[in-house]
Amino acid sequence: MKKLQKILSIVLVAILVCLTFCSCSNTGKSIMTATYSDSANASDGLNLASSATYITQDGKTKKSFSLKGKAEENKYVTVDFGDSVDFNTVILGESGKKVTLFEIYGSNEHDANYQFLYQSDCIEGGHTCFLGDVKYRYLRIFVNQASGKFNVNNFEAYYLKSENANDLRVNAYLVAEDITEDYDFSCLDAITDIIIFGTAKFDEKGNIKIYDRDSNEVDLHYYSDKVNIVKKAIGDRDINLICDIAMPYGEENAYIISMMNDENVDNLVANIVSFVNELGFDGYDMDYEFPNSKLEWRQFNNFLRKLDKAMPDKIISLAIAPWDLQFDDDVIKIIDRAEVMLYDMFTAHNYHSIFSTTVNGIDKALKGGFDAKQIDLGVPFFSRPTNRHAYWGSYAQFEDSLDRYTNLVYYNDFDHDGNPMTAPQYINSVQMIADKTAFAIDAGLGGIMIWHMNCDLPYDNELSLFRAIKDTKTDKSAM
Repeated sequence: MKKLQKILSIVLVAILVCLTFCSCSNTGKSIMTATYSDSANASDGLNLASSATYITQDGKTKKSFSLKGKAEENKYVTVDFGDSVDFNTVILGESGKKVTLFEIYGSNEHDANYQFLYQSDCIEGGHTCFLGDVKYRYLRIFVNQASGKFNVNNFEAYYLKSENANDLRVNAYLVAEDITEDYDFSCLDAITDIIIFGTAKFDEKGNIKIYDRDSNEVDLHYYSDKVNIVKKAIGDRDINLICDIAMPYGEENAYIISMMNDENVDNLVANIVSFVNELGFDGYDMDYEFPNSKLEWRQFNNFLRKLDKAMPDKIISLAIAPWDLQFDDDVIKIIDRAEVMLYDMFTAHNYHSIFSTTVNGIDKALKGGFDAKQIDLGVPFFSRPTNRHAYWGSYAQFEDSLDRYTNLVYYNDFDHDGNPMTAPQYINSVQMIADKTAFAIDAGLGGIMIWHMNCDLPYDNELSLFRAIKDTKTDKSAM
């Protein structure tokens, strides 16, 4: 059984990452159906819709799924599985980028007693909807809102569990300046790794300096006191503690070129190793945004080889964008964690970090040479306005406007410079985070990454995003 699940898991990785790109084809159809058509066990990946029939709004029965309409129309299609079936995952594909609100309802009667199951906004290339364990004969798929003529042209349903669901890494960035004695660490039971970010910074020679909130240089105790607060909160939990040392101020890429050149790179590596060992970290993370020349990539590859040789038993983690990856083959093998930043990328409706953006980015990271287990899927615990203004809000600041499913929040606020701002804010809701967590498990990824830890609601709040991740891991577990 374990061997079969391992084989199916490998197949699932290859196919799930293709989901977003179905929009590039003429049909927009996902190829996941073909992947599982030979499986003998529905719980291991058989597409339960392979023998379904589809009933249109006017009562006609069809053998293939199709849901088309105009922007002002509220249209639906009813899926008939033929019998009540267990499932937890629905996949929808759209040709185009018009749908902005859709819903899923379930019933065991053809035309009565439909129960609300799911809601989200964009489908675009494809959207994996994690419903949790449900059992119905009929599903009704609604498109409630669209920006033009829409064509939802693919439907699949699965019952997917994993023996490794609870092994998914949950890697959270923690901004050092936020760490105080009264910091809320209630989310720690949902976390496996913490990356402490900032306060420690490089200069252009690769020396490490410590700065307080007012940018005054201070001694190491200022930083180590914060690290000790985190260690005390972790206690006997099995959580890796990783440091990220911020890049130099000023002409950033020019300074980075300087600190990684042949003259300074050995000093840079020695300082990192000393810092990691002295403060008892389990590893080091570098947030390099981004190498933008052949010279920078050559120096970065050289630096990583030297760093791995100097601390072979420590975690090496990198925050990366999924495009233009130029790591040498031998260097990719020594990177333990690729923290793929799948946010701040706006789509047709000026929403950032929608589901299909996630799948697209993961596919690029895999094509860039990373193994699935190296990848942590990056999710935002922050908002971006739909006018693309340079504003980053905290998920928690919208507490009074949140529900499980809504990603678009209407919220009047002031920007970082104190100017009025009225554009709607796009967040990742509890359901979106659950969808992405389930996808990470199904795709065999190593983990999920959060920027950043202080943006969430308290863990005992039912709308906590950390709780959504933890609950999804539990729901996906076959144990």
